[in-house]
Amino acid sequence: MQNLFKKIYKLISNKNRLKIGILKLIAIALFGFCFSLGINFLSPILAQSSPSSLIQQGVKLLQQGRAEAALEVWQQAEVIYRKNKDRIGEIRSQVNQAQALTSMGFYRRSCDTVLQAFGNDLQCERLT
Repeated sequence: MQNLFKKIYKLISNKNRLKIGILKLIAIALFGFCFSLGINFLSPILAQSSPSSLIQQGVKLLQQGRAEAALEVWQQAEVIYRKNKDRIGEIRSQVNQAQALTSMGFYRRSCDTVLQAFGNDLQCERLT
């Protein structure tokens, strides 16, 4: 009788391993497909784990010439820093956003973002 239970357990666990293996392959294929399309569905997951990793991800994206994606990642980091009441991290995120905006040619918006980051109510339009 004990032998029968061992065989049944082995059979069940082998089927579960097979199912898990198939699910892993599907997940990897889906991730690769989304990555090739430029869809970043991992951002919310990364955002919850570490805003500093988002900062680094944004730096890499900007270096790759993907300024819009970098801007989005840095905006996510800003939200997390704000929730954590980390003012320095929030400012860092905003300054990075200004870099992305400059790369995209939005100079005035970039300037406004920097002024806002440091708590100024000024707008660049009024300064020029």
